Amino acid sequence: MSTIYPSTIGYNREMSVYYLVSIVLHPAMDEMLRQYEVHAARVMQRHGGQFVYVLKPTHAAASDAADEIHLLVFESEQGFLAFRQDPELDLYRHLREAAVKHAHVVPLQAIPLAEYLMPS
Repeated sequence: MSTIYPSTIGYNREMSVYYLVSIVLHPAMDEMLRQYEVHAARVMQRHGGQFVYVLKPTHAAASDAADEIHLLVFESEQGFLAFRQDPELDLYRHLREAAVKHAHVVPLQAIPLAEYLMPS
């Protein structure tokens, strides 16, 4: 199995669609989530998506705080929807369901910094 190294090279930042995924895990299920993510990353790539970052809190947080935050990028919203509906993910859904207590997905818009900081 090949390793997938995330990179946003080749993505048009203004045209890409980003998703922030906040994940709360069941206790001691980090490795099971990782097993799911290895497969999900491969399927995601097939639909024009990839992991940009996986972020973890540096300090113990409240019990309902996210254990991991993922930043994903897709070439289009259609690619994200196709990824979520890909039948291959069903083969690994048991790993995700065993590991994840709950997850929340937020679609994001990339705004170039120069545009964001421009005076109105």
